[in-house]
Amino acid sequence: MLAAIRSRIEQVQPEDVLISAESFSVHGPQVAGPLFAALAGHPLRILVWLRRQDRYAEAVYKQTVKWNGASSNPDAVLRRIALQLNYEQLLVKWQEAYPQAEIILRIYEEAAPGPVPDSIADMLAVMGRARLVPQESAGHRRTGHALHWDSARRCPRPATREPEADE
Repeated sequence: MLAAIRSRIEQVQPEDVLISAESFSVHGPQVAGPLFAALAGHPLRILVWLRRQDRYAEAVYKQTVKWNGASSNPDAVLRRIALQLNYEQLLVKWQEAYPQAEIILRIYEEAAPGPVPDSIADMLAVMGRARLVPQESAGHRRTGHALHWDSARRCPRPATREPEADE
């Protein structure tokens, strides 16, 4: 599959390539290693959307119940996703694994006040492709969760620090 992706990129020579996978956040940076190696020589931007931890935990729990068809122990679900809830550690691991990549951090805000945000439009804007957003784009996601337009943040490169005495 990686050879096919690389071949297609070389054939088409697009300005940008968007590869999206939820498994990147679940399995950590090592899962992207072969993909990034196949894309060596191309600039890399890693777009990360973070959700408030309590809302993320709630969403994971609901998905667990949905997949299993029965209720699950919330404490067991929290223990299973505990490392995913440490956003600082998650971002530092990605930056350390791929120092050549620019990490762009966005905040995923459900129920943001005001007009319904449009996550697809936001992603295209981050990529410098806002002109590709269809006019009816936001209307397709009025019932879903989306991003708040003003919540962009850039993740600084991790600084080397000494562990504190209580760590």
